[in-house]
Amino acid sequence: MAENANEFLLWNQLGLAFLLVLVAFIILLVHQSRKRKLTEAKEQQQNTLKAQEKERQRIAANIHDDLVSQIHRVRLSHQQAVGIEHLDQQLVQLLSSVRQVSHHLSPPMLGAASLQELIGDYLHSFPMECNPNLRADIRVAQKLSPGVKLQLFRIVQELITNVQKHAQAQQLELSLRLSANYVCLLVKDDGIGLSPSRPPGQGLQNIQMRAQQLGAQYKFKRQRGTTFILVLPLTKEHFHAQ
Repeated sequence: MAENANEFLLWNQLGLAFLLVLVAFIILLVHQSRKRKLTEAKEQQQNTLKAQEKERQRIAANIHDDLVSQIHRVRLSHQQAVGIEHLDQQLVQLLSSVRQVSHHLSPPMLGAASLQELIGDYLHSFPMECNPNLRADIRVAQKLSPGVKLQLFRIVQELITNVQKHAQAQQLELSLRLSANYVCLLVKDDGIGLSPSRPPGQGLQNIQMRAQQLGAQYKFKRQRGTTFILVLPLTKEHFHAQ
């Protein structure tokens, strides 16, 4: 009887051990499957962003090489004519607008410039009547990797564009700080604010995608306008070329 009881207990223990191993194996498979799906989703996001940047560069190059040169030729061919001062002024304005669009699509110093220089140049490219009350305080002393720099710049670009197009704001504040451990971005306006019932547009979707790609956390606060806050914890990968 004692031997049978011991044998029964042994088989129970073996069965329990096998069950535990099976459960652990299933948990491992589920974890690996989720990890693989997250990796695939991140790679898909990265490929989408790369495709967007490539398309931006292509459009900007076409605008600069084709349309700008045509406007120049039209202007030069009519400079000696009489009574076309108004036409010349219109062409100058059109040329400036086209250059601005091309510049915003793909800034010419995107690769070599620092994040602070990129954002500063982007803000200065707007006519003063578009943002008369803009206050910007950008302090980024360290050099970020090209990928991180590009994503942060595009997020700022999307935010400023959304404010100018939709917010009807009189005041716009931008603050960017880089410490040893974090990047902190704040964009605040006193406009009409985001509607909670309105689905996010392409600009906000791009911000979400870029923040996820960076591993950053962000939120919108809707009170007396809109405040956007983004925090990116920094690792050594953020400071090395990608």
